[in-house]
Amino acid sequence: VKVTAADGETIQVYTLHVNVGKSANTYLSELSISDNALDPNFIKGFIGPYQVTVDNAYNSVYITATPEVSSSVVTGAGVRKLDVGDNNIEISVKSESGDVRVYTLVIERRANSDTTLSDLLLSDGELSPAFDSAAHEYNVIIPEELNEITINGVKNRNEQTIEGNGIYKLTNKSTDIAITVTAENGDTSDYVVHVTKDMSSNSKIE
Repeated sequence: VKVTAADGETIQVYTLHVNVGKSANTYLSELSISDNALDPNFIKGFIGPYQVTVDNAYNSVYITATPEVSSSVVTGAGVRKLDVGDNNIEISVKSESGDVRVYTLVIERRANSDTTLSDLLLSDGELSPAFDSAAHEYNVIIPEELNEITINGVKNRNEQTIEGNGIYKLTNKSTDIAITVTAENGDTSDYVVHVTKDMSSNSKIE
């Protein structure tokens, strides 16, 4: 600061040293996840955990975390990959002064519910109607002399389990065979094949 005396000639210069303290603010002003709501709604003073549930189709989410002051550094935001089940995610806010606040998210990715097959294979005969993953009941006509048939359901997803695949003995004129598909989330559905022996080839005319 320059000060001039009344004589107009004498000048005194004063120097001020202003020390600005470093910000200790560790708050976020925003915390959100793409297309999904937090539970509870975001409050800057609540570090969590915040609960979020997403469909199985989400193998990743984008997390937006905005610091309340621009000098703070945020880590853990952006694109985060998700496993099936609970995903614990921490968002860290480090202030200019070095203080740290950690917000916690628990994102649950639902298990897949697909109980459809991609195909149904037979060692003999043909499915009627032709295979359609949405259709769960079929008929197969085989020659009378055939004593066994192999049926294999083909997974539509790797996470599925299938019961009922294998070789079946055909001791009766008609046999019902069920292939059970269990989805990743435990849901099940059955594909039923009605196998009928064609007896017409052995009919006799007296």
